[in-house]
Amino acid sequence: MKIMPINLTRRALVVGTPLVAATSTGLISLEAQAQSVGQALKLYPALMLDGEMFDPKILQDHVVLLYIWASWCPYCLRDIAALRNKQEEFKDKKFAVLGVNIDSNPGDAEKWVKTYKVNFRSLVPTADYNKAYSSNGRMGTPSWWLAGRDGNVVDSSTGNGAQFIYRNRIETIDKLVAKPTA
Repeated sequence: MKIMPINLTRRALVVGTPLVAATSTGLISLEAQAQSVGQALKLYPALMLDGEMFDPKILQDHVVLLYIWASWCPYCLRDIAALRNKQEEFKDKKFAVLGVNIDSNPGDAEKWVKTYKVNFRSLVPTADYNKAYSSNGRMGTPSWWLAGRDGNVVDSSTGNGAQFIYRNRIETIDKLVAKPTA
């Protein structure tokens, strides 16, 4: 892959050239992710930030928003209020935000969760999550995948432009949650 430098203060995209962005963990390619619209959302058992084990079976028949975040990500900070509000609004209607935190220091993530009153589960990524939700071996943030009750991805976005609140996906969640369960 040919890496083209980009000016992150200007938003320019050269058609046919993979977009590469710099993060605090290095360069990531924002090419197509492993999880595409129409595919089943892949969830795996993993340790959560609170020390409990996450069992994917508990989200069966749920509308799920898988959200990759980090405490150093300014875009994630912008998203947190919308994610927190949707988690609270639909907590009894089989909707769940499932965070995957990519901080290298779990203490940073734990502090962020307390400071911003994060009310959704957040996992420590495993090799399975890294394989399913990374590009060139690195998870980008913010990135998210939204799946309906059937478990299939209906929308997703990765990288700096993936800010959930700016993608107007709140209405999509509302519609998916309003659909009756089977």
